[in-house]
Amino acid sequence: MRRFPVFLMISVMIFSQTVKAENHFHGLLFRVGFHVQSFSDVSRGDMEIAMKFWGEELGQQLDLTTQVEMYDNIENMAADFANGKINFIVGSPLSVIKHFKLDSLSDGFRAVNDTLDFDSLVLVVRSGEGINTIKQAQGKQLVLLKGDELAAVFIDNLTRKSSGSDYNRFFENVVWATNSHRMVLDLFFKKADIALVYLKAYRLACELNPQIERKTQIIATFSSFPRSIGFFHKDVDSRFREYILAKALFIDQFPRGRQLLTLFNSEKLERSQVSDLDKVISLYDEFKQNKSRARR
Repeated sequence: MRRFPVFLMISVMIFSQTVKAENHFHGLLFRVGFHVQSFSDVSRGDMEIAMKFWGEELGQQLDLTTQVEMYDNIENMAADFANGKINFIVGSPLSVIKHFKLDSLSDGFRAVNDTLDFDSLVLVVRSGEGINTIKQAQGKQLVLLKGDELAAVFIDNLTRKSSGSDYNRFFENVVWATNSHRMVLDLFFKKADIALVYLKAYRLACELNPQIERKTQIIATFSSFPRSIGFFHKDVDSRFREYILAKALFIDQFPRGRQLLTLFNSEKLERSQVSDLDKVISLYDEFKQNKSRARR
């Protein structure tokens, strides 16, 4: 099933169920900026279709305009956030850390499920082929998700720690894939030696084909971080922000909310805080330190 960007649709839906309910907020706009490249395995065409559909749905229910902007250029998105053109951002943790001032952020929300609040990156190999550590993976073929900068940072930290080499030199070949599920299948069918995938995608592949779990193993993990996250600007009216967030936490109680959350393999929304970025900040700091030492 194709997964459209969950934050985009749920952000629009939450606004449609909250703003009409309270005249106090009339004239205040929920202006969402959505970073396209933060969702590497969803095509832009799918995003545009989803945004158009939900924009039309929203227009039928509200007597005011909600603005949802898709950004290819993260610097433009950061500038618009700083000058107030948008007041809510959605992106990957790394894109937020690299391009936004953390002291300009205020609580937002993120989609989770009951069994796995955060996602993880897992380095997966076929079992019984002599690859049990990152050192034993040297000279093999790696498959990565195209455009996934966080995955590249994690694997680069691993290879530099193991051999002092960046990941492009460490592996014989690096293949960039456009679909997480396809990456797991390529590993299973011996089209690649190693796959760096998200745990949710790996578990889903194992559920669909139990042989995958029996014939593969995880040799390294970067665990417990949000794959994507949304934040309000700190200058947004606090009552307006808190009203939307309060409704967001109970969106699973609405029929349409449950339908959307199920569609995106999520069961509820939780409040996000800047501290949710801490693990990725530490990973990225390690990456920068490694690169700095390599240039000496």
